[in-house]
Amino acid sequence: TVYQHQDKRDDMRIGVKSLALYLGDRTTRVCTCTAAAFGVLMAWGGYLNGHGAAFYYGVGAATALLLWGLSQVDVDDPEKCMEFFLMTPLVGGIVLGGLVADCVMHRLNEGILL
Repeated sequence: TVYQHQDKRDDMRIGVKSLALYLGDRTTRVCTCTAAAFGVLMAWGGYLNGHGAAFYYGVGAATALLLWGLSQVDVDDPEKCMEFFLMTPLVGGIVLGGLVADCVMHRLNEGILL
């Protein structure tokens, strides 16, 4: 949704009804709630799957990065929206890094060869 704010002037001009236009200045609040839910649900999934601390560190760091980015973004500045959007693949990389580290730690603790 933050990404959509880059084109909201064009959306208004051509009559596209985007989520960015619908949410307007509420975008960061809504996205903050969804980012927090992302962290909670990822952690819950990790709990249900029996993941360890490395996974939770990854999820926590990724969620913190998302929340920090949302606190800094100005949805009325297309360049800031693009910066936030380009930061989001790092979120997935951090989660993946935590998952891989957790798997490696599990294998080492169980005496399984890497």
